[in-house]
Amino acid sequence: MTDTDPIDIDALTERTIRHLRAHPDSWTAVPNQPEGPTDPDDTGQPVAADGPDDPPAPPPPGILAEVAAARPDLDADACLLLAVAVAEGVTVEQRRRLVRRIVDDTEAAAAMRLDRAHVVTAERFVTERTTPPTPCLGHLVAEGHNALLTAGYKTGKTTLVLNAVASLVTGEPFLGTFEIRGPYRVALLNYELTVDDARARVQALGVPAQALSRLLIINLRGVGLSLTAPHGRRWLTDRLAAHRSNFAVVDTYGAASAPSVDNENDNAAARRLLMAWDAIKADTDVHTTLVTHHTGRAAQDEGAEHGRGATVLDDWCDIRLTLTKDRDTGQRFLASEGRSAYSLPESRLHHDPATGRLLLPEHTIGENRRAARETQAAARVAEVVADNPGILTRALRDTLGGNHTTQADAIGAARRRGLIHTHEGDGQRLRHYSGPPHPDTETCPHPAPHHTTP
Repeated sequence: MTDTDPIDIDALTERTIRHLRAHPDSWTAVPNQPEGPTDPDDTGQPVAADGPDDPPAPPPPGILAEVAAARPDLDADACLLLAVAVAEGVTVEQRRRLVRRIVDDTEAAAAMRLDRAHVVTAERFVTERTTPPTPCLGHLVAEGHNALLTAGYKTGKTTLVLNAVASLVTGEPFLGTFEIRGPYRVALLNYELTVDDARARVQALGVPAQALSRLLIINLRGVGLSLTAPHGRRWLTDRLAAHRSNFAVVDTYGAASAPSVDNENDNAAARRLLMAWDAIKADTDVHTTLVTHHTGRAAQDEGAEHGRGATVLDDWCDIRLTLTKDRDTGQRFLASEGRSAYSLPESRLHHDPATGRLLLPEHTIGENRRAARETQAAARVAEVVADNPGILTRALRDTLGGNHTTQADAIGAARRRGLIHTHEGDGQRLRHYSGPPHPDTETCPHPAPHHTTP
């Protein structure tokens, strides 16, 4: 065979694969023995292919063993295919292309992880034992879940993540409220902070040294780690496996996806990256993931915040946590929704800037941004009235500032909460005093003869 008369590699491959599927045991790798089917009318010599539908010429004696010894990186079927190509007399260049194709196909088949597919009839499926969810970050996130933390610019997502990490490795309740089943072994993939900034933030948490040994910090800012590339995936898998991590935190998705996804709006590319991450989890002890994600800079409706870029992230995650910061009060709020039976309504967090710790007191659960603004406005009204007993409505409005609507809402909120009450003064003008209306107007300490109720 010459270069001017090359063998059709595709046709040869198809013929070989077709023959192996039909006769899986017809060729064996026994050195120095004839391998393959023989013509019964012949003297026992192997029969070469005569047409496109005929099986290819089997490898001559010993060549399969030689190929296997020369290419230990190939599996048995790949070695057999290459040996057939040698027997057919393909050129060296064709053999190289064939080996490359075999390697690519082998890697693609391995990436499919078809051995993990759960295929079962519905009759049997409904009788299989169902494992109840195991709380991880309390009822917010269960073991095995992929959680997505969506947050706006400078709302404190890294602060919240580090609080979660501290609770996971120590076993202390998350936000002081959600019980931790751990402690867990956590891997933090830090794409956001510099090494020095990350060190300072972790030190400020005050986590005991014994618990710190359960935390693996992988600083990746400026590192082009592509998780869709086999080498990058193996690199990360090896480190997670060596640490025996069972909970992974990725901060943030945007930075982690950049080496693998050219366009952040590309759902197909994002899906491939997320599938690669799930494969990494399957190859290690990691069962639960928390990934942070930006909402972008554009203003979004309150209560309808969403991450920027590919929408497939919301499809992939089991739980979506949303962290927001009220532009008027500066207070932070957390909410959750997803496949868990538990959903956290938007609730106000308490932040200690000295330690960086966040708390969710029981009395603030369910207190959303609107309610918090109302609470703050009512407290301001109560403060002004306490400093100015009997203050008239016009003076109170002028002191509060703002527009007529916000002033009326604040005063009404203070009255509904029993922080202030009013008396009718001269000319039916209302005067404002601290505390709820007195049950007995005759004994009310305020001198005005008439009371009004909220």
